[in-house]
This record gives sequence, C-alpha cells and structure tokens, in this order.
Amino acid sequence: MTNENEAPPADIKAALESERKDFHRATDFSLRVSGALHGEPTTDAGELGSFVQAKMCANAVSTEHLFSSPLADHSAIIALCRMIMEAMTLYFYLTKPVAADEWGCRKLVLRLHDTVNRIKLMRGFQSENEYADLISGRAKLEGELRENSFFKSLQAEQQDRLLTGEHFYVGGVQRAAKDAGWDFRKYIAHYSYFSAHAHSAPMSFMRFIKHKVSFGEPSDAQRGAVTSALCVAEFCLLKTSLAHLNSSPAAGTKFDSKEVAEFARGVGDYEKEFGSGQV
Repeated sequence: MTNENEAPPADIKAALESERKDFHRATDFSLRVSGALHGEPTTDAGELGSFVQAKMCANAVSTEHLFSSPLADHSAIIALCRMIMEAMTLYFYLTKPVAADEWGCRKLVLRLHDTVNRIKLMRGFQSENEYADLISGRAKLEGELRENSFFKSLQAEQQDRLLTGEHFYVGGVQRAAKDAGWDFRKYIAHYSYFSAHAHSAPMSFMRFIKHKVSFGEPSDAQRGAVTSALCVAEFCLLKTSLAHLNSSPAAGTKFDSKEVAEFARGVGDYEKEFGSGQV
C-alpha cells in the first residue's frame, strides 16, 4: 500500500478530499436519478434493477456518513465501496436484454438463491416443520428451472451448480463482470482487496504496524486505500445511474444535459482505467 515513490502526505490528503467531493456529486446525482424513475412503468428486470440502483444510493450515503464518525474506520468505507461495486455488476446483469427463456432462467435462479439462503437462516432458529413452506418452495423452483428451455441448453456441470442455490449469475461472475464492462483482472484485483476488509481477512490487518494504521489519526496508507476505493465506487455509481437514467426517456428530460454529459465523460475516463473497452 505504500512505497518510496508515493505522493507527499499533503498530496495524499488533498487527493482524498478531492475524491470525497467527486463522490458526493456522484451520490447526489444517483439519488436524483433514483427519485426521477420512482414509480415509472418498467419490466420485471427493470424493477429489480431499480431496487439495486436504489440500494447503491443508500450504500453511498452510508459511506459519506462514515467520514463524520469519531473513528477513522477505513475498512468499513472500503467494505461499503465493495457493495457498490458488486451492485453495479448485478445491475447490468439484470438489465441486459436477453431472450424471454433466458430471462425466465435468470429470474428462477435468483428466486432459488433467495429461498436457499432463507432456509439457511431459518435452520438456525426454527424446526424444519416451521419453514416447510420454504423447503417446498425450493423444490418447486428446482422443478421449474429444470423445465426451462434455456436452462436445458446449459452444460450439465453448470446446471448442477445453479441447482444448489449457491450461485445467482447464470453464466458465472466472470461473464457478468465482462458484460458490465469490467476488465476482469482489475475487477478481481479490486474485489479481492475490498473483500479482505469486509471479511476481516489477514490482508486487512497483517500490516497495521508497517502502515501505521490508526483509527484516531489515519495514516497515509489508510487515506490512499480509501481514496482508491471511493474512485471505484464513484465509477460504479455513475455508470449505473447513467444507464438507469437512459432507460427512461421521460426521466432524462428532468436533468441538465451538460451535467449528464460531464458525468458520461467521467465514466469514459474511468473505463480507460477499469474497463474492458467493450461496453
């Protein structure tokens, strides 16, 4: 996280403050987009996508509030940025135009994943007969999935994996990330680092002394890590919210075209750094 060629401390502080301002603008824009599209007619996929975009907005607001905390919790900020990053990939997965049978398969897989994880939750607190509706619901979803024509076209190994209810991307996360425009190696690089903080993995604490980590007076390493995470989250917020806005011609008229164009240029610049150049 640190090396002898890094910017002087004053520059690191300035970079963080500058990125916080940019992130705030992205958050404000995203909230306004969410509000502008609220209640508009849409498809099943569009409705789920709108839920994900709204959730990203809430994550972004929570991220900003952490900066007013009496403790400098860089790990919590990075973990929230990971949520925003994952949500962006999911938004484009949900809203990608696909044939009806493929969308039917995708929706069944989402419902199965939801049901399987609710069973895991209930298993810890209730007897099996108390959540029998979830168990029967899982069996029903598995049956519907096996009858789906797109599901039948998948390789047996992928079918088996999806039927466990442990995965929700049909085609896998690598395909979903690439469809969202990520350079997959960079997606994994960010995801792995952010996840270390979300899960309190060794990479989040093994170099506390070397990086002079302090929750009272954050070190340059902490500031640098947070700045990088905010940059990724800003990119994800703007890319998603611009796409969400573009899904509704009527909503687009409520926004200043110069502001939208400015954010679009910003996303284009970020895509040179993070993206595959395919979207």
